[in-house]
Amino acid sequence: MELQEETKLKQIREQLPAASSQIFLNTGTAGPLPRPVQQAMAQVEERDLTEGRASHAGFRQLAQEMALTRRRLAELLGATPDELAFTHHTTEGINIILWGMNLQPGDEIVTTNLEHSGMLLPLAQIARRRGVTVRYVDAGVGEPEQTLEAIRRALSPRTRLLALSHISYSTGALLPLQEIVELAHQLGVPVLADGAQAVGAIPVHLRNLKVDFYAFPGQKWLCGPEGTGGLYIRRDRLAEIEPTFVGYRSMIHFDRLSPYALPSAGAQRFEVGTLYRPGIAGLNAAIQWLTESVGTAWAYARIRTIVQFARRRLSDIAGLEFLTPENDAGLLTFQIKNIPSDQFVAYAAQHGVILRSIPDNGALRISCGFFNTEEDIETLAELLEKYQEE
Repeated sequence: MELQEETKLKQIREQLPAASSQIFLNTGTAGPLPRPVQQAMAQVEERDLTEGRASHAGFRQLAQEMALTRRRLAELLGATPDELAFTHHTTEGINIILWGMNLQPGDEIVTTNLEHSGMLLPLAQIARRRGVTVRYVDAGVGEPEQTLEAIRRALSPRTRLLALSHISYSTGALLPLQEIVELAHQLGVPVLADGAQAVGAIPVHLRNLKVDFYAFPGQKWLCGPEGTGGLYIRRDRLAEIEPTFVGYRSMIHFDRLSPYALPSAGAQRFEVGTLYRPGIAGLNAAIQWLTESVGTAWAYARIRTIVQFARRRLSDIAGLEFLTPENDAGLLTFQIKNIPSDQFVAYAAQHGVILRSIPDNGALRISCGFFNTEEDIETLAELLEKYQEE
């Protein structure tokens, strides 16, 4: 590693105490909180404590911070601010789309075997309550050609939505989303993507992807606070999704004594009520830190470097089999013969190494963040080898 690169990495890690006090390989669950994010949240909490939470100045400042955060998100994701709604997590965004569609008994939704419960459970519920059929495509581990072919076979004239991950949480596969969207659109099928493992880990340009709906969190690869996230609804699809829940934030006009109400022009119509002000401040600070101090191009390149190093080093371990196809995303999932994943996760935590197991396939998963080092991976590899010997 060049000196300039090493110096930058050191400076970044100084802002991430959770990543420097231990070997943190679980950004795919929740990224380490940067100091600037914690400080931004603490500043708002202190103001709430000393000045109260109902002042005119406080509401004005929240509105300004929300507008700035929305603009920063739009710039990061290749969208326009009016196409983005704040949510509390990815699953909320998924639910907004599913319950906002005019689905009827006999309609079909196509999804894959690679999905998180945050997608599968809303699908199961809407199938039960609306009489919709959910078709589960076997995409294997998410190899691009196999995934495309499986989806091609599953789509039909009855398909009303294709719902799937951009990056699979379970195998780490980076699905060919742009090609999938093109395929679905040829049959007039809109696409809802779960971007939980993509936003902040790889370049995401929503307009170029031509995806219709895209839900994502703030707390994972963006390193923002919990309880933050967003939903992208392409502008020409806004009128097709009915708000399920409404409130003062979702309307620009309503008549108190009649059923008439005029929804907000953009995706803000899906924001119902009060948002957690420290959370918005933290998300704003996280995006600013990632884009201005870290640099997204540098972060994406660094993630690729660490993933490639991890694949090379871990491939030396006897009995290890990767489930993750070769790609540039930040997740790496693998199984090791005779090593129970849950037991190793607990063992690793005792040795200061944080990763996770995947219950779907009994695998181990590491998240290679831009802040991780080759030494982090080497320590994990040595720990795996030691565990095998014991």
